[in-house]
Amino acid sequence: MQSRRLWSLADFLHGKVAKLSVVNPRAIKAHGDSDLRRCKSDPADARLIADFCRVKKPVEWTPASPAMRAIKAISRQINSLKKDLTRSSNRLETTTDKTVAKSLKAHIAWLNKQVKSLEAELEKSIKSDEENGRSHKLLLSIPGIGAKTAASLMAELPDISLLENARQLAAYAGTTPRIFQSGTSGKTRTPMSKAGNRHLRKCLFFPAMTAIRYNPICKDFAARLAAQGKPSIVIIGAVMNKLLHIIYGVLKHGQPFNPQHHKKAQITP
Repeated sequence: MQSRRLWSLADFLHGKVAKLSVVNPRAIKAHGDSDLRRCKSDPADARLIADFCRVKKPVEWTPASPAMRAIKAISRQINSLKKDLTRSSNRLETTTDKTVAKSLKAHIAWLNKQVKSLEAELEKSIKSDEENGRSHKLLLSIPGIGAKTAASLMAELPDISLLENARQLAAYAGTTPRIFQSGTSGKTRTPMSKAGNRHLRKCLFFPAMTAIRYNPICKDFAARLAAQGKPSIVIIGAVMNKLLHIIYGVLKHGQPFNPQHHKKAQITP
């Protein structure tokens, strides 16, 4: 809810102020902590935000195109309906009341119909825009990414042209490793940061498992990690990160996936 309100406010303010930036509030809080900030009040917060903008110079925010907004809205609604499907299916498996079971079956049938209808509308929305249609085809060229996943990725990916490198995309998704180490001490397992777009990470989980089997780049990468004794869940997370690097390269250069090209580029996780 807070996230939706944030973007609604950003949409309202766009064009009404000289420059608009959307910043993670944790970054502003950390900026205040670095100066040993002790006061918490509206005037103090205003001064902190102004100082953060002066020092950090955050990039200017621009709203997504109407086509991309439609794609994201439809994709998010599909995900919401699928959650309802899972809940209703679980209840159907456990209920012993015939009336409740009949109601659940009717509700599940309606949900499935809505999902199929919205998926068709999502495909139509993507193909109606030339640039989005081209990006969708580029994503489909990557082994491990199917039509539905490509559509979901289209809804959650940021504007690639605004990113300087693939690591920025990985940071946006929260798939970058979170390292805790000091001197000779440190954890043997490096968890995913998860400080990013959770919807984008969710889009990549099952494609990563498929890519481990069918994507030559990800397959070799996963094999190296397995040889090092990495747990399966860690390998999947690393492959998710690797997929984002591949996605960035494909969309940034506007060229279909080429395993030989990516091997030469030696993309690191």
